Order: sequence, then structure tokens, then C-alpha cells
Amino acid sequence: MDSFPDLRCLVFLIIIMDKVKWHPCSALLLASVVLGIIARMDIPDVADAVQTGAGKIALIVGLGAKLGKAMAECVNRNSHVYWTCFWFLNI
Repeated sequence: MDSFPDLRCLVFLIIIMDKVKWHPCSALLLASVVLGIIARMDIPDVADAVQTGAGKIALIVGLGAKLGKAMAECVNRNSHVYWTCFWFLNI
């Protein structure tokens, strides 16, 4: 049985992000799959775990980014919205 599969996976993650210059999201996704395989999970279980975890994170990050951008556009176009938000946040 492996004593440190997560340590090897962490080293793998650092190498592909630093040396190969992969995007951090792609590197984390690949490292998750590699860790699941090293931990001797079944391939369908690895795929399900990665898909479920990555899907929830992508949904939260995506919604947060879209809402933040929408608020910024709204504030940039309407100065009264800026002052309303400023007043509301300082209550």
C-alpha cells in the first residue's frame, strides 16, 4: 500500500503547473484523477467524484464571477446605482 500518494500527487501538480505551464484548473483536474487512480479507486468512481466536485466548484465560481461582472457594469453605467450601493453597504 502506498504510504504517501497525496504527496506524490502534490509534487506532480507543482511540476505540471510550474514546468509544463498548465492552467491551474486543468492541473488540479488532472491531479485529482491521478490521485484517485493512485489510491486504487475504480475508474467510474474517480470520474464521478471529479465530476461532482469540479461541477459544484465551477458553478459557484462561475456564478460569482458573472454576478460580480454584472454589478460592476451596472455601477459603471449608472452613478446613482453606485451611490445607492455605497449607502447600502455603509449602513
